[in-house]
Amino acid sequence: MTGIHHGQREQYARLYVVWCGLRARCRNQRHAAYKNYGGRGIGVNERWDSFPNFVVDVGPDPGREWSLDRPDNDADYGPSNWRWATRATQNRNSRRAKLSVAKAEKIRSRYFRNTYNRSNVNELAEEYNCSRSSVRRVCRMETWADG
Repeated sequence: MTGIHHGQREQYARLYVVWCGLRARCRNQRHAAYKNYGGRGIGVNERWDSFPNFVVDVGPDPGREWSLDRPDNDADYGPSNWRWATRATQNRNSRRAKLSVAKAEKIRSRYFRNTYNRSNVNELAEEYNCSRSSVRRVCRMETWADG
């Protein structure tokens, strides 16, 4: 770990694994996730070619329940496109996610304007390309809530 002094290695071990992983996903065509990163044109900002720069930008490891996330999942990893996020936040930010927070708010608004009935749930699910159970969970505030 270049630029990291003896005695600091343990402190930065997980960050080093995170840093190596994001670079491999973007640059190593044999990496299992390359098709979802480098294969889509996602790269790593030149500043993050240096592990010490990466450490300065992301700060201390917040713990295993957090992982590095790109708020704009179509842009490169780098100082202007990263955050520590929980699995729930990452799932909402995924390309696979069918709903956004904004869409969930629209569903709630439309749902509560009408009297609850099965056809309303079916209609919303079809319109927003999600399952009926997703609509029900959104309306019960079990998912897609801010914060």
